[in-house]
Amino acid sequence: MRRVARLGETSTQAIYTLFGGKDGLIRAMYRQGFETLDRYLATVAPGDDAEAELCALALAYRGSALSQRHLYTVMFACPLPEFVPTDEDQQLALGTLERLRTAVRRHQRAFGRHDVEAVTLQLWALAHGLASLELQGALGEPEQAAGYWQQAFRAAVHGYGAAAD
Repeated sequence: MRRVARLGETSTQAIYTLFGGKDGLIRAMYRQGFETLDRYLATVAPGDDAEAELCALALAYRGSALSQRHLYTVMFACPLPEFVPTDEDQQLALGTLERLRTAVRRHQRAFGRHDVEAVTLQLWALAHGLASLELQGALGEPEQAAGYWQQAFRAAVHGYGAAAD
């Protein structure tokens, strides 16, 4: 908390007053991360082309992760094991998945017999994995990483469609 106060050019008392302690500070960061992710996903307009919409959602997810690297870690790999998200926190987090679920449901014909929930979770896992790798520098330069994102999501959507045939 002293380090946070020093970096924020304030006092530890101010941090405790605003957040109530470490848990409150981490909770605020956790929530801010998911609120930002939700805003990024909301910029993607629903469309008739499953591949285009799902690629756009993936790139929005990427944009959110890259714009808030420090919060991405709090969101998905909480650095404080004692932090436990409340039910309300978890609802906010899972709510960001609803935009993807809605797109998958709308394009269900493109996915054939595949279950909407299974496809949603698989695409989310793909985005999360790519984001984690990119944030660690494993996907190369930004342009190269963007290419991997698009290739992976196009291949996934195409693969579901091919399996439906």
